[in-house]
Amino acid sequence: MKRSIALIAVGALFVLALIGDGAAVALWLRSGQQPAVAKKDKHTASKKASTNEPLYFASIKNFVVSLPANSNGDGPTYVQIGLSFATHDKKAVAEFDHLMPIIKSNLIALAVANASTLESNRAKAAHAIPASALPIVNKVMQQDNAKLGEAPFIGAYLTDLIIQ
Repeated sequence: MKRSIALIAVGALFVLALIGDGAAVALWLRSGQQPAVAKKDKHTASKKASTNEPLYFASIKNFVVSLPANSNGDGPTYVQIGLSFATHDKKAVAEFDHLMPIIKSNLIALAVANASTLESNRAKAAHAIPASALPIVNKVMQQDNAKLGEAPFIGAYLTDLIIQ
């Protein structure tokens, strides 16, 4: 009997978390904010982007970050994040896959550094994560292979965000 009540309580909490995440996404979509887009530099500004250029995506599959306990005495918070990055350069996707451990490490550090935002303002976090991730990924890519330019990726898209 106690076990079934506990399972119902856990299920209800899970449903509430999903509803909260859905509400955060709805607020973000209604705010009209666009996905993070790389600022034009002199390298990318000189290249005229043709509408016929294919768009390629490099993705970081969902990864989980355990955030430290907050000052309220609550236990740790877990954040699951998935991101995709857009580019017109197919070589950038291959290089991205090669540098995945470095990129993921930087993104985990970003999540931990912004733990309070992730916990307190999910709508802001949904916009801040890709906006902050794009320059980090471009910097790692540029440091490893300068031939790719300063901003090989032109957009970042949040594909998954679960905060528990």
